[in-house]
Amino acid sequence: MSIVTVELTDGDLSELADRLRSACREVTPTVVRVTVGGGVLDAGGAADPVAAGAAAARIRQTVDRAGVPSVITASGPVSGAGLAALLTFDVALCTPAVTFTPGAPAAALACGLSGALVGRIGSARTRAWLLTGQPMTAVTAQDWGLVAGVEPEGSAAAARLAAHWAASPAAGLLRRSVDAATRLRSAESREFDTELLALLREN
Repeated sequence: MSIVTVELTDGDLSELADRLRSACREVTPTVVRVTVGGGVLDAGGAADPVAAGAAAARIRQTVDRAGVPSVITASGPVSGAGLAALLTFDVALCTPAVTFTPGAPAAALACGLSGALVGRIGSARTRAWLLTGQPMTAVTAQDWGLVAGVEPEGSAAAARLAAHWAASPAAGLLRRSVDAATRLRSAESREFDTELLALLREN
């Protein structure tokens, strides 16, 4: 059982990308857990959206390469490339005071935010939100599916979830099942699930 944990006191995406990549190189993770403190997740993104977008892309690549269940907790505002990075994780949690904004147009375009949002909340909500840019509360974010839960003690909730995943092979197999369902036709996805079920029974 190897839970890769990265904790930041602010929301610097470049630092998060570097620390996450380094941690995943040191060990082979079974779970990835990230906690971001009270700073804005996308710090500096407005000043340099291209760099912020590149950092979000590195985070996505690291999480995808790890191929294991992942959870992120945000305790401060989430915006632009920070939002794109947050949507990379299998489960996103936030504290009740967190607000979400799509960020400046340049930031949204630099990090491919539209595609990430359409996949999570649908095209109609994505279009309306990007065009109005209105701040979103944590409760609305949960209702829309941007986050899986609003937790007063977000870090503790994420730690419990990560420990639960790490204790069982089922979480990793279910993640692979969902990944396959997004890439394969229905019949192929069902065949893949049958293979995963056999692996689960072996464990």
